[in-house]
Amino acid sequence: MPERVRIAVLQAADRRLGAAAAAAFATSFPERPLEVRLHDADAEFLDLIERLWRVLLTIEKSPHAVWTCASPEEAVQEAHAVLSLRDCSSGAEVPIPSPDEWVAWPKEEDLKFWPHQILRWVRADEHPRELLLRHSRTPMHAWIDAVVARASAQR
Repeated sequence: MPERVRIAVLQAADRRLGAAAAAAFATSFPERPLEVRLHDADAEFLDLIERLWRVLLTIEKSPHAVWTCASPEEAVQEAHAVLSLRDCSSGAEVPIPSPDEWVAWPKEEDLKFWPHQILRWVRADEHPRELLLRHSRTPMHAWIDAVVARASAQR
């Protein structure tokens, strides 16, 4: 198996972007598998988002690995790229697309119910079909592919 490309996702438990990022990564199949390290100051919601990542990766039969880190420093250590969800920035030379280009859902008015929806997906009360479908072909996939290509060229 090829060496994994390491990506740190900071503020991974962002209410609007966390689930969208998880779905985009789960439906992305670049040339090399990914090692995704998640961090957020909100430990409780980070745990929920990590569980969602694992559910989505399993559903999509993705080869990517994911885990949480206790500090942002730990998450970014030896990372090929850093994705910051709250300020939508990338620590890589590859610019991240604007969330308006790749996040279709949820809308602002739905955010207060969002943790409950994520929990329904994690518990398998509902299938996250719509979430995966809405984020299966987005500019985020091009960003992931560009990060993988850049990491491969540096080897």
